[in-house]
Amino acid sequence: VLFNNLTIDKGGFAAVSIAIGDVIHVEGTLNLKDGSANNGAIRLTGDLEHHANFGGGTADLFILGEDPRVNTFTGGSIMDIILHAPNTVLFGPDSGSFTFNRVTVQSGSIIGSGGTITFNSVFSQTGGLVRMGTGTTNFSNTFTEDGGLFLGGSGAINHSSSFTITSGTYTGSSGTLDINNAVTLNGGTFTAPSGTMYVQTSWTNNGGQFLHNSGSVVFDTTSSTTVNIDQREIFNNLKIDKGGSAYISINSSDILVVEGELSLQDGQSNNGAIRLNGDLTHNPDFGGGTTDLYIVDNKQRIIEFEGGSLMDLVMHAPEVVMFS
Repeated sequence: VLFNNLTIDKGGFAAVSIAIGDVIHVEGTLNLKDGSANNGAIRLTGDLEHHANFGGGTADLFILGEDPRVNTFTGGSIMDIILHAPNTVLFGPDSGSFTFNRVTVQSGSIIGSGGTITFNSVFSQTGGLVRMGTGTTNFSNTFTEDGGLFLGGSGAINHSSSFTITSGTYTGSSGTLDINNAVTLNGGTFTAPSGTMYVQTSWTNNGGQFLHNSGSVVFDTTSSTTVNIDQREIFNNLKIDKGGSAYISINSSDILVVEGELSLQDGQSNNGAIRLNGDLTHNPDFGGGTTDLYIVDNKQRIIEFEGGSLMDLVMHAPEVVMFS
């Protein structure tokens, strides 16, 4: 079905239901005022108007074409978006909140601002630009980057599901990055935020480039974390803060290099090795483990232990003094 202009203005919880497999073509303006749109697809080559009362839905909205378009979302939510329009820019709200459902970015831009943006379903980027702002960004489902450029903002970014980069460039900013799931780097370039990055279940690097950006990585929460990298990963600051009997397990042939501070707060570290070029902080709650901890440089350091235990220690550092 081909329309010039199309307005969806259903009151309350009413919805437009498009038959599965059917596509509505809109060449003029698609005006999303109220209600929602479910199933099927809408193919938009014209302009988009969105109102805060619109409740999204499960329909696929294809945003296509070469014409320049700028849209600012002020609230509410939108259907599943497939963005393949190089000159289209979708702005998040300056304040309040806005919810995307499933999002696929092939070309074009999504730009955050001061409001909260939630990606409520699968997020996939194969091209284009995604740049977050000063507001909080929440990813409630899987995050996959396989091309394009992702720029973090100064606001916090939270991930509830897996985080995977296969190609493209991801650059963190000054805000925190909290990944309550698995991190997988299959390729591309991942620059961590200059602030703090939290990782829960696993850290796997199969050939991606990791740049620490002078920030901190924390392995946290009460679930254990596996680390499997391409032989060596270089961190600035690294903190192990696993509650209870949880631990990190490093692949036996892998080495984590810490150039800044290694902070051993809670839990254990097993297998593999950690090479420390910076300072060591040890909390009595830390339970040691079987990881080899190498301290092998000439930097002057005084390390005090007040209880707990340490991993296997290999020390060749004449200027280091340890006492308890």
